[in-house]
Amino acid sequence: MSDEYDDLIDAVQQALGEAGVRLDSPELMEELRSALTELGSPLPVGKPTLRVVDPDEPAAPATTVRTVKLTRPVQRPPAASNVGRITVAAGAWQTVFRGAQSRPYRVAVDVGALDIAVDGELVERIGPGQTVDVEGALIRVQGAEASSGTYRRL
Repeated sequence: MSDEYDDLIDAVQQALGEAGVRLDSPELMEELRSALTELGSPLPVGKPTLRVVDPDEPAAPATTVRTVKLTRPVQRPPAASNVGRITVAAGAWQTVFRGAQSRPYRVAVDVGALDIAVDGELVERIGPGQTVDVEGALIRVQGAEASSGTYRRL
């Protein structure tokens, strides 16, 4: 199956081959095709001329060297401290947040019951289906029984 990226991929393979870099991995070719697809259109018409150059090699006079780097957008997952699961046994504690400054969090219970402590003080007990928004520099939960739930930074 041929598409608009075939000429560019062929040119990349040829240029790398001439530089002594063997590029025959189907997985790598699919990664390249995926990266090109994410860059979108329009692509150059026809087969481009590419030459791999040593970055330490001085450019010849009247030679324009362009460095092209294909990158995939970085999708960062939420920071581990912002979203998480709560799983505690009866009487056990789990820290939701500990920091130098207060931060707001929403705590929710799926199963069981949780006692919520903010900055060392018990402030609330919540049960299944309930949530509470709290703010503090130290937010901890204790299972009133075997409990599970979630927390999320607001």
